Amino acid sequence: MSGIEIYIRHRSEGALLNIYLDKKTKVALVAALENGKFDDPNVPINLELSILPQWLSEENSTHVRVPISEINISTDE
Repeated sequence: MSGIEIYIRHRSEGALLNIYLDKKTKVALVAALENGKFDDPNVPINLELSILPQWLSEENSTHVRVPISEINISTDE
């Protein structure tokens, strides 16, 4: 795996945020949390989600706000 894959999944307890990344990217991401920026152009970042109607900010809007109840981070360790 290369890059960062982020998935938001709806479940009965709320939305679940899963993050999948390799160990090298994990180290870089943790460092980015300290300096406030992760912008490596060699690391693709993808977000995947299915949008539920209740997440729409307004009717017929293209903006969503997803309340996250849990964050899971998986690495290739």
